[in-house]
Amino acid sequence: MPPSKHQTRNRFTVEGLESRILLSAVPMDAVMETDEEPQVYEVQYVTEAAEVASSESGGELYEGAGSLQVVEDLFVSAEGVFNGAGDLLQPIGPGMELVADHITIADGTVLESVSLLANSISLGEVTWAGDSHLDAGQLSLLGAQTALPGATLLLTPGSDEADIYLGQPVDGVAFGLDAQALSLLSAAGLEHLTIGSETGRHLFTIDGLNYSGNLTLQAPTDEGSFRVVSEVLHSGGTLTYVGTGTTQFTSADTLTEGVPVAVNDSVELVYTVGNENEIRIDTTLNGNTAGADISITGDIRGTDEGGGGTLFLNAGTEGTILIGGNIGTSKAIQRIVIESAAEVIIEGNIQVEIFEVLDGR
Repeated sequence: MPPSKHQTRNRFTVEGLESRILLSAVPMDAVMETDEEPQVYEVQYVTEAAEVASSESGGELYEGAGSLQVVEDLFVSAEGVFNGAGDLLQPIGPGMELVADHITIADGTVLESVSLLANSISLGEVTWAGDSHLDAGQLSLLGAQTALPGATLLLTPGSDEADIYLGQPVDGVAFGLDAQALSLLSAAGLEHLTIGSETGRHLFTIDGLNYSGNLTLQAPTDEGSFRVVSEVLHSGGTLTYVGTGTTQFTSADTLTEGVPVAVNDSVELVYTVGNENEIRIDTTLNGNTAGADISITGDIRGTDEGGGGTLFLNAGTEGTILIGGNIGTSKAIQRIVIESAAEVIIEGNIQVEIFEVLDGR
């Protein structure tokens, strides 16, 4: 059987992008028929020529892989980066950036300040160092994760529009961290875990989030939102939401073991039969009576039932409660209860039937 034909386009050599692999040609004008299999090119340096080629192709060299047609998978181990045929493409090293259809990271691999972009990424037992970014349509954690001091990890779902689940998987949502993945990352000891793009319009479904460490969830642009549908448990670092200012919908409690909750967003309470129209944000879990700060930069809005429901806030004996927006003015809330706080600061207007301060000033 004669070999299948395919088109290959002119390729160019650029200079400057150390440790970066581009797995396709950058499209140019000339096209010819060839029996030659597509080649994998290692780009070591970037010059103005690369920028010109990227501009002419209407895409980018790396961010979003706009001009890249990925042609193969990558396997990464302590020995280096290999293609699907087992050929060594390059050693691994700090600052490495890879683009592929699928990237598999083997057990025993140390990744330092890497950027990985793929349709799917599978992680074996990995040690993290520096500041790393994984951008994938799907992410699988297959082994224990370890972090060296100061290591941070940013996880994004392949596009700003992609939805994200945390805890219980959601039908039709490809990207997320289930309970096992959250447990593995929690045990790693990362300095900070961030989920979501800084320009993301993600819909987060939070159903079984239990994490230890500094955690930031971000969906800060129009149409981004958070839906907290079951109890959130957090310890070991600050839990931070970065939203648009109007988009956190919560029908369940958030409980932390003496660590802060920072909601850079508004909070709207959602009634369910299970919550009986009462929702709690409490930083004194498991006897941590000192508590920690609770901040909500936007408004607090009530439910659609029973006059708007009740929100309980407990920052312990040492935590401050800060509400940056209005309470109950845009959507009625029946009752606010401050169970405990060292200080309560409300910068907006208050319109509630009952406002109780049990222990605070």
